[in-house]
Amino acid sequence: MLKNIYKEDFSFWEIYSASVDLFSKNFKNILLITLIIYIPINVILYFASEALLSSPEVSFGDYVNFMKIAGWLEQLIWVIASIFVIFTVKESLDNSEKTFWEILKLSFSKWWSAIWANILYSIWVWLLLLLLIIPWLIFAVYWIFFIYVIVLKDISATKSFEYSKKMVKWRWWEIFGYWCFSFFWVLAFWFLMWFTPYLDNIFVDVTTSIAIDLVYLFMVIIFTLKFINIDKNIVEEWEDKKLENKKEIMSNVEL
Repeated sequence: MLKNIYKEDFSFWEIYSASVDLFSKNFKNILLITLIIYIPINVILYFASEALLSSPEVSFGDYVNFMKIAGWLEQLIWVIASIFVIFTVKESLDNSEKTFWEILKLSFSKWWSAIWANILYSIWVWLLLLLLIIPWLIFAVYWIFFIYVIVLKDISATKSFEYSKKMVKWRWWEIFGYWCFSFFWVLAFWFLMWFTPYLDNIFVDVTTSIAIDLVYLFMVIIFTLKFINIDKNIVEEWEDKKLENKKEIMSNVEL
């Protein structure tokens, strides 16, 4: 079925089923990148948080600032893991025999471009959110593929948003459905972890974080497959139609 992803327009359930297969097939590498990337940062943040909470001199504002810094740090780390999974999916589809370390090296080559794009995305989305919730939502969905464009199309950070918007333009509601599915899946997992009896234990805390990270990376697989499917079947057709329209206009002008 995966061979046809370059030829046919896949339904949601075909994308989901293929994602499960790829997640299972590449679970070892996905778990390994999760352990390499997330364990150090989660351990550091755990001890830093405990130290802050146990200090009587630390105010609530200090803790809020710490959480903001921790959030940005986690985003920087998140980017490399996401890029790794995107490349892993593409290499699997192409039946590549690249090793874990070769894919990781490829991932680092895209890291800074992805970070810059992520910063731009955060700024633009928050500015839109200051205006109204509707413009924020519309463009958040339009730009949802920006990191996939950078990784798989070798397009610059600034132009990745334009390319993503072009892909989503004719199927906004469909991609919004994928966004909702991803959002509620991760949210449901967060709630499950939240209502689990709390244990003040670093092992439990880190294990929970890794489980959530794996759920998120599964969503990256879904969006990678959807990106590849749209890019091959929709964007190229759309470009061909534009070319045909230009030729038709030129022929009419000549007449």
